[in-house]
Amino acid sequence: MREKEFMEMAKQEILRQLPEDVRAGLSLKEVEVVKINDQKNHGFCFQKDGSKASPTLYLDQAYDLFRHGASLERLMGDVTRAYLESIGRGLDPAEPDLSFDNIRNKLSLRLVETKRNREYLLDKPYLDVGNGLALICDLQLSRNMSECWRTVVNNGIAEANGYNKNELFQEAIRSAVKIDPPEMKDLQDIVFGDKDGRNLLSGTDAPLKDNAGSLEPIYLISSRSRQFGAAAFFYPGVKEQAADILGEGYTVLPSSLHEVLLVPDSSQIPVRDLQNMVKETNRSQVEPKDILSDNIYHFDNFQGKLSTIQLERGKEAR
Repeated sequence: MREKEFMEMAKQEILRQLPEDVRAGLSLKEVEVVKINDQKNHGFCFQKDGSKASPTLYLDQAYDLFRHGASLERLMGDVTRAYLESIGRGLDPAEPDLSFDNIRNKLSLRLVETKRNREYLLDKPYLDVGNGLALICDLQLSRNMSECWRTVVNNGIAEANGYNKNELFQEAIRSAVKIDPPEMKDLQDIVFGDKDGRNLLSGTDAPLKDNAGSLEPIYLISSRSRQFGAAAFFYPGVKEQAADILGEGYTVLPSSLHEVLLVPDSSQIPVRDLQNMVKETNRSQVEPKDILSDNIYHFDNFQGKLSTIQLERGKEAR
């Protein structure tokens, strides 16, 4: 069954299951929303006469389950309950205050690859950081003690509230460093049980270049929350500080939107193997919505420059 047919059946089943008093004055508008990495989500916007709130519930997972034999009645029962719970929580609050003074300390960042997000970036201010990568602004506002309202700043929000792009990103960078600071950790510490690990960016230790170990040294950079933490690599001074800590340049592996890995130049792992590892991991282990890039990068500690590694056939360069 095609998705369009499924959506029509789903709409009728949702309306059938809703109580009559809830169904009165309610319309379900089919929506397609472009998410990060140009992933498209499909669902219904529930619009109730006289209500400011119009929750959107996505049905992509339900469609996949339906195609594999799940009951439409059960699947739409889950959707119906989710909608009833949302209106039961009273999602009719006053519009959040999105004035610049109110949001400037609640901004953080996400790092994306521009070619994977051509459609997604069309309606969003973004900061080009080179090598086909860009930063976008994330906004998190508290609704109450247990809930948060979180979104990416788009052009509509920016224009409606008079944000200046340069000031927006200046404040987002400043705020992100404060509310979700960067961390650099030895991957061995994390893999072998010390999930917290030692944040090398907060120490004053000597360079790690001569540190010996049984495994090739690899380091992880993310933010404290590990949510869209790859952006932390582009916090002011982080690239340079990582080079100082390692005592050398390094290759950057974009593990996901949530972290990057650093492989020191002294590593014996062939660069081509690192490139293949990133591509294979993206294909087999990382959700499409979480992929950062298939490219790998190099930070030159002498020039202080990040560049994309271009591998020629039969040749390798670090």
